[in-house]
Amino acid sequence: MKVRGFVLCIALACAGQALAGDVVIATADTAWRPPANGQRDDAAAYAIAAAMVVNDVATRCAVVDADRAQAAHAARDGWWARNQLMVEAANGYVRYLQALHQVRRGEAAAKAFYKGVFEEMRVRSEATTLAMFAQDGNEAATCDRVLGDYADRRMDLSADANQFALLEAMDQDLRTYRAQQ
Repeated sequence: MKVRGFVLCIALACAGQALAGDVVIATADTAWRPPANGQRDDAAAYAIAAAMVVNDVATRCAVVDADRAQAAHAARDGWWARNQLMVEAANGYVRYLQALHQVRRGEAAAKAFYKGVFEEMRVRSEATTLAMFAQDGNEAATCDRVLGDYADRRMDLSADANQFALLEAMDQDLRTYRAQQ
């Protein structure tokens, strides 16, 4: 199961307006500005929604029984250890879009944008989690299967090479930004 089909542009539209093409905050003395586009929107959504799903799965499997609780926590913690930098890069990208939104439309609009994006991602991640557990109706068996996928790294962000490459580029952008601060 891969978290696909969730397009951040939809969340942006729900929050008021899409930002593709709105990247206009640079001044003459600003030499560096990362790109903002639909592909990066999708990659950020992929990472952030996947992070929400792994947390939801761990919470859901932790209540099945003690053995699955231990496996759920180990799977979640392992996933986060391997994927945290890319999730942080995705969140940094959304914060960048929020800053662009603030410059163009004001602080209140930027806050509404950010809140709307994460509300939409929450709805999508909950639907993904529910779909994972609706497949066979056996909570314990589903946990075993899904936690196995997490433990075997099939649910890692790197499982989608195209999205991962974009996340790596966003991570590099975040590092560049931090180095300039």
